[in-house]
Amino acid sequence: METNKIANVEAKKKINLEELKKKLHESFDKMAYGSDNSRGFKLTTLDAYYVIERLNNVFGLCGIGWGLDVKEWILGKKELVVLAELWFMIDSEKHAVSCEGGKHIVTTKTGHTCVADAYKGARTNAICKGASFLGVGLDVYKGEYKGGNLPPTGTSPPNNPSPKQSGDGKITEKQIGAIYAIFDKNTVSRDNAKRAVSAFLYHDVDSMKTLTSNEASKVIDYIQDSVNVTNLLKNVFPDPEETKEPVPKNNNIPEEEPEFEDDLPF
Repeated sequence: METNKIANVEAKKKINLEELKKKLHESFDKMAYGSDNSRGFKLTTLDAYYVIERLNNVFGLCGIGWGLDVKEWILGKKELVVLAELWFMIDSEKHAVSCEGGKHIVTTKTGHTCVADAYKGARTNAICKGASFLGVGLDVYKGEYKGGNLPPTGTSPPNNPSPKQSGDGKITEKQIGAIYAIFDKNTVSRDNAKRAVSAFLYHDVDSMKTLTSNEASKVIDYIQDSVNVTNLLKNVFPDPEETKEPVPKNNNIPEEEPEFEDDLPF
């Protein structure tokens, strides 16, 4: 009798793990994916807010069902690296995977070194890396959206009027798509796009999803003109060369692993 009870418990755990795996591996909404050409070839990116949302939905709120334990910070001249463990709860048991994250330290034209942004970005990058070990965003790693070949976004062309705003509520998916479409046209990576929007709005923008609908409309109206995009980038980067896409030496550069949009307030 006791043997059967133990067998039933083990079978139930196996089923729960299979369900958990399925939830973690689910594809994201098409607006979660983006493209980055900053390394001289196309990479598919995944907005980290979607990764955070997936972990919250599967394991529970951050700090209760999952979290990040930082083991060590490594501060270099131009980059900040974090060594950490992503932990998560399953059946009241704590589990963890080792992960690393990194972030480039930006110095603005005025000489301000954005160390705090680097700490936030490195931490979030580590969360996304740890989540990838659990299968989150696995479709990107498997090559389904490899090389920046994204599913249709249905966003408005850059020259179209701004998407209508819905009062002073949250930014819409259509507005997010429109903003990134314009920056993509100007060969601006998502990371640099957020810095440019931060300069325009005079406050930190960790993700486009944090903007209000009114702010998004103002950004879209302003960046319709490529000259304005250039001016924004000049305010962020003291050296214009930092915003340019590197030119590969040949066409046989191997693709690197996909990156995540990683500037979140964690």
